[in-house]
Amino acid sequence: MSLSSSHRWILVGKLLVRNNKKSASFAPQFELDSLIHALRDSSHNHDHYKVYENNTRIMYCSIIEEDENYYKLIIEVGDKDIADAAYLNFQTGQSRNIDKEEDEGGHYSAHILLKKQKDSIGRHILLLERAPGISFTSVQRYFRWVCNKERFKEYVEDEKGNKKSYLPTFELTGFQSKTIREALNDGKLQDIEFIKHSEVFPDGLDEEGLIQAVDYQAKWEIRRSVSDEEANKIFNLLSPFKDFFNDNDDPTKIFVKIKASNGSEKKTEITHGKEEVLEQAFIQNEVVNNFETPLPQSYECIREDMIAKMVLLASNLD
Repeated sequence: MSLSSSHRWILVGKLLVRNNKKSASFAPQFELDSLIHALRDSSHNHDHYKVYENNTRIMYCSIIEEDENYYKLIIEVGDKDIADAAYLNFQTGQSRNIDKEEDEGGHYSAHILLKKQKDSIGRHILLLERAPGISFTSVQRYFRWVCNKERFKEYVEDEKGNKKSYLPTFELTGFQSKTIREALNDGKLQDIEFIKHSEVFPDGLDEEGLIQAVDYQAKWEIRRSVSDEEANKIFNLLSPFKDFFNDNDDPTKIFVKIKASNGSEKKTEITHGKEEVLEQAFIQNEVVNNFETPLPQSYECIREDMIAKMVLLASNLD
């Protein structure tokens, strides 16, 4: 995924900081401050670099700032597996190649905005600037990795006086926006895609190139506006297609794409047969643009113009 200098996509989610669900009633209650403390302490001790994917990727949190209402982070990723860079001159049509060194890789970074105040069930609004290798899934894994150190354990005694240790864990889920029914009222049903695959990228639904190894794939193109009744008829026809691909070990995934009246397209995975398809929802993501200074591929400091746009998005959420 290439990055434009004029706009970025912002993934909208909610972060829950909690103990393991199977923990005893006397287990400590972890809060957002537990995460922030671990991030700051790890950065101070220079053990905040997570190396993974056979030593070809690295992720770290480089900057942590805060104001009265929000924590503002910069998360960074290095990727040694990217190809050498090539740039095309739009005037001449000539291409310029830049070779990377053996130990070099792509460098990407993104802002994270975390609201300090919790909602009614203890979740914190989290906005994540989308960048290659930086998604809800990878950020959640990084948070768990940072906190999984001996010095961050909290010890309490059980009923028998035995010491038990606990660490925080995290749930980062997308903020649901329009239902499919609402999106269809203002847009066109583009297509329905059936995919049976062997592997998926670990970054999940928030990254381009969801499927890494496809076994079978089919697309049903509709490309027109449909009523609720027509949409229900279409979705009721999914079973024969889905069953054609299915097996017990690797069920087929179904994706629906809808094009809005403003030309933007949204794609989401649907669960067929468990709840009405029209009531299933897209994960909210928003585009921010109109930056006076172009956005770089990686940041050396927090961009307050980006934070201002993210705060505006956050303030408009329920």
